[in-house]
Amino acid sequence: MKINIKKTIAIVGALFALFTPTQILATTNWTGNISNDWHESGNWSNGAPVYGNDPYITLGIVDMTSTVDISTTLTLQNAILNIKNAYFRNSTTLLFGGSDVTTSIFLDNAQAHTPLEVHNGHLGLDNNSTFTATILTISDSSISIDNSSKLNTSYVYASENLSVIISRNSEFLNTSKTDNWIFSGTLSLAAGGTFMGTDSNLTFDNNVSILFDLTNLSEYNETKISAQTITLKDNVTLIISNFSEESPFASGDSFDLFDGTIVGTFASIQLNKLTEGLFWDLTDLYITGTIRVGGTVIPEPSTYALIFGILALALAIYRKRFF
Repeated sequence: MKINIKKTIAIVGALFALFTPTQILATTNWTGNISNDWHESGNWSNGAPVYGNDPYITLGIVDMTSTVDISTTLTLQNAILNIKNAYFRNSTTLLFGGSDVTTSIFLDNAQAHTPLEVHNGHLGLDNNSTFTATILTISDSSISIDNSSKLNTSYVYASENLSVIISRNSEFLNTSKTDNWIFSGTLSLAAGGTFMGTDSNLTFDNNVSILFDLTNLSEYNETKISAQTITLKDNVTLIISNFSEESPFASGDSFDLFDGTIVGTFASIQLNKLTEGLFWDLTDLYITGTIRVGGTVIPEPSTYALIFGILALALAIYRKRFF
């Protein structure tokens, strides 16, 4: 039997076109014509995003308030995506960024799981939120992780020119076992915030500033940086602060700031001013990553005056009673 090749190809092509959903090749653009609701079909040019229907959000504020599970490339530019009390999962990349950092994603008591690429944007996590970015590429951006929230990554391909703030028992965790994690920018840790590369090597690039705010640590977990090795390049600055006047540093205070082998030294260490008579002990900083407060507080002159006054009064009473 002779087979007509051209007719066979034509039939196969027709069948493929018949059974292939047209939306796989489609895109849908955010219009916000009705509201800020992601789930409202009328807010999109081609209906709410579904599998293969790439969403583009290039302006406005978008609120995601229930579970979204798509496998598309979500592009966010010059807009804000709020994910609240919801779960967002995407097996393809979430791209966001814009001309300035008004391009933002905020998670509030929410979960997200997607590869993430950020350029010139802001990622904010609050109120027990978790963002799992299996692959993270980020530059010229800011990250805030607060109130028992977590940013988890498996691979960090770039982390350049960042401003990262981690506070109130929150963490930024990279679980890669092979990466040399290079951080560039400013890192601020406060109130139990941790920056961890448990199985990776962490390098702080040239001109990085690392701020530890050690205010009221008794209320929180340890505030620290953890990695297999922590390499300090040129001109890395360490800043220690305490913004509480009610709970100043006291003699005997000890702070375990770094967990890992430290390679290199800080070009500058800026320490919070201590009460007169106390001093910073940095003996173990490069050995165990720990700094301590030593010394004895010298009483204020008014305290001495009070003590002498009490003694004089007691002496006067004694002499009056017995002489």
